[in-house]
Amino acid sequence: MNATIATTPIQARVAYISEPKPSKYGDVHYVGILFRDLSIADDDNPDSKIWKNLSSEDSSLYMAGDIVELRPRYDDKNKLHHDIFVIEQVNSPAPVPKNAVVATTTGDQLEPPSAPGQWSLKQIQAALSRPLPQSLLSTRREGGKDLTYISWHCANRILDKYAPGWAWEITKLELADKALFMVGSLSIPCSDGLIVQCASRTESLDCSSYGDPSSNAESMAFRRACARFGLGLYLYDK
Repeated sequence: MNATIATTPIQARVAYISEPKPSKYGDVHYVGILFRDLSIADDDNPDSKIWKNLSSEDSSLYMAGDIVELRPRYDDKNKLHHDIFVIEQVNSPAPVPKNAVVATTTGDQLEPPSAPGQWSLKQIQAALSRPLPQSLLSTRREGGKDLTYISWHCANRILDKYAPGWAWEITKLELADKALFMVGSLSIPCSDGLIVQCASRTESLDCSSYGDPSSNAESMAFRRACARFGLGLYLYDK
């Protein structure tokens, strides 16, 4: 990509998204995304190919076929970067879980909101319902089956990004019959108003798994409340 092109906004198509790869600098996983400059008709022209390495979390914003604008920006060391803005999102050719809600209209804002209440509930659900990168998922053995799930701290970070201003509160806690019963409420401010979803969990006090009954119950209740907003909901499909 030459200097003239690099200093002007570029309209491009998401041509390829790689599998997540671990960074040598820590636990972060990165995904390579190939953008093709729409102003260059020849796909074999090397100037039409623009590679960007994004974190797995950031890469979940984009799907193959999306039309984006790459806007140049220089950092304090005069190094060129490109901010990515989605112009039009199309359905990915890859299969999507049946419960996933994907925003496909041109007018939907796909960049993360910058303030609480900026997005509508529909926009938040569309962002949270996207299939998650494999690097953000965990697996545990339960009842003779391997269960795939999202950890509470990953869900926390995703809410921070797509639902700023969210709040979690334990609203009920009871002990009975050697078990702990917990109810929590997840509140997300939207342009439609404050939306609240509740979820519960019962955990045995004789905890044989990792953690303790209280933290395990809260983790599950929190993740269930997140699923009510779409986050990881497809993982509950049997």
